Amino acid sequence: MAVGMLAGRILAQGAPGGGAAGINRVGAMVFFSGLALLPDVDYLGVMMGVPDSGPCGHRGATHSLIPPLIVALMAAALAPRMHLPRWRTATLCGLAVASHALLDAMTVTSRGVPLLWPISFARFEMPWRPIPNAPCGLAYLSREGMRVAVIEFFQFLPLLVWTLRPHQGSPTRRTVRAKRRGTKSNRTTRMTRHAAASVTFPRPRSV
Repeated sequence: MAVGMLAGRILAQGAPGGGAAGINRVGAMVFFSGLALLPDVDYLGVMMGVPDSGPCGHRGATHSLIPPLIVALMAAALAPRMHLPRWRTATLCGLAVASHALLDAMTVTSRGVPLLWPISFARFEMPWRPIPNAPCGLAYLSREGMRVAVIEFFQFLPLLVWTLRPHQGSPTRRTVRAKRRGTKSNRTTRMTRHAAASVTFPRPRSV
């Protein structure tokens, strides 16, 4: 999720109207977090009885490079309609989805991920695997699942903190309040001057 949040922030800062608009940035980060979790949709098939060892099982076809490619092509087609940069959006969407499989290949006791499916179902593993393997399904809510969640939280905490840092160009609440007070003050000054200019005094009568 942290990688997806980072991709969403990068897109929001580079998109028209983004960056300083907090709501746009937050929405993009939430959406890209969902994209980063997309490959785990294969959990649904396993829960319905699909064999876990085949391409439709967990860490099967959805953890290959095909889903990131499909998502990137869809993003490239839809981005212009949403007034977003085409290739920047497509690249970040594809990387957000692909990051899931690459990180799964770095888990301890992992059986690897079939990155080259459907050409080959060979599973790839990274030589360095520091990420603990999370239990599947409802077992994630067990004590072991909570332990894994805590470890992963601290592993990705630096990236999460850097992603959630305040945008340099975004105004703080204090700055916004000061601008509002200044606007009200200028408006009051203009109204006072206009009222003073509209006041007419009677001319003295000539003797």
